[in-house]
Amino acid sequence: MAVRNILIYPHSTLSKPAVKVTKFHEQLHKVLDDMHETMLFAGGVGLAAPQIGILKAMVVIKHEEQQLELVNPVLTVKEGVQLEPLEGCLSLPDILARVKRYETITVQAQDRFGEKIEHNCTGFLARIVQHELDHLQGILIIDRTKEVYKRKNKQAAEESESKCK
Repeated sequence: MAVRNILIYPHSTLSKPAVKVTKFHEQLHKVLDDMHETMLFAGGVGLAAPQIGILKAMVVIKHEEQQLELVNPVLTVKEGVQLEPLEGCLSLPDILARVKRYETITVQAQDRFGEKIEHNCTGFLARIVQHELDHLQGILIIDRTKEVYKRKNKQAAEESESKCK
């Protein structure tokens, strides 16, 4: 396993859509392993292949005890709305954004061997999945909202948020 470089906005690859994975082999497994290591090294909870310069439809996620690998993921159920918490992105290291997401989702995908899998997700895990799937479409959090904060101003954003409740 290796830590790979994470592309930083405005790198052009970040705005391009990923293509479907059609071959499930050792090279794919190595990329997924590298993605996990890179995500953890960077302190993230999710990483999409385009963020490391690979325009393939794959994401990895670590939330609490769950580690997900989603190859060719598609949302099949989308319910409810959530606006919190503020989202960050490894490709936009100085930015936090308020992004409207579904509260509950079902994602269908394939695993690293090409087998079909399905996950029902709520709350923060649903937010992570949606964020990473956006990367596969070339969409960043700054494309989804006008409410963007500099990370160093997070406290001011949270104070503003508490006044709105």
